[in-house]
Amino acid sequence: MPTSKRKTCVFRKTRRRIQKGGGQGMGKPNMDAIGINSADLLKAKLQLKPRSSSSSSSSSSSSSSSSSSSSPRSPSRLKSRSKSPSRLKSRSSSSSSPKGDVKTPPVDKILESDILFQDKDVCILKPDVKKGILIFTHYTQPEGMQSLCEAGLKTGVKLKEEGVDFGRTMIHDYIFFRAPYLYGEIDYTSVETEIASSFAPDMFEIPSLVWIRIDPDKSKVYSSEIRAEFNPQFEYGSPKYLELKEKEIKKSGKYMNEYLKILEENKKAMDKIKADEKPMYHLFNSEVHFTKQNYTLKYPFNKYDINKHSEVLVRRPHLTSEFFVKCT
Repeated sequence: MPTSKRKTCVFRKTRRRIQKGGGQGMGKPNMDAIGINSADLLKAKLQLKPRSSSSSSSSSSSSSSSSSSSSPRSPSRLKSRSKSPSRLKSRSSSSSSPKGDVKTPPVDKILESDILFQDKDVCILKPDVKKGILIFTHYTQPEGMQSLCEAGLKTGVKLKEEGVDFGRTMIHDYIFFRAPYLYGEIDYTSVETEIASSFAPDMFEIPSLVWIRIDPDKSKVYSSEIRAEFNPQFEYGSPKYLELKEKEIKKSGKYMNEYLKILEENKKAMDKIKADEKPMYHLFNSEVHFTKQNYTLKYPFNKYDINKHSEVLVRRPHLTSEFFVKCT
């Protein structure tokens, strides 16, 4: 059984603030909005180097036999954290750490006038306000059609209603966006510096990406790998199959500010990984744990780095270009 994460977390009541200034590809989900490429294509374009050499152990096969004479310890019982923004708490790396261990950058208050669209999953801000966080989706430009940078993106349900065959069997009522890879202070000097703050500097000019701006206090993040790992015992793509899949995915929902703090804690934990261990990520609470190299991972644990396999769902049938901060 896996070894529990070695950090004891202390919570302090504070809300993350960000300094003023300023779809397929979520792991392995099925993206059905026009303009979404396959997971493999996006991974090939966006593959980033691990934070440290120790994290390379995450590529170890999850199917290795557990022949070690000493079985790994079982992780503590973990719960999904899907809290309202008013209840989000900072996490420190140990019970003895000072309260200021995890920094939460301040932000100018987001006003109602800054918001373009809001529902239960996401709060999209106006492109030109220097607030919030940028997220992206990858699209495929159909031949002979108006540029999607001008026409906008549509959900699978919307395309089906319009009689468009876009080659998907899983039809969703949302567009998938990739959640940030990094936690930290955001540099609002330019769109390029914003992208570098939350993702990577070399992503600014990657083609076929649409970037939008969201409020991290009112937008949720979900674990993409649940789509690949959890398979209900019903006909693939059937209404019951989709219903159970969506129900399972919702277990991983958490507000983005909490997700970002978990990324910071995971980064600190990875600095202490041992040579004979490999990381595994809990798909509901997004936390990293460690186990022996030969241990076969079992659901809901997964070997893929959670910060590159998390998604934001935009349930707007037609996401027009007025929402785009940048389209390449």
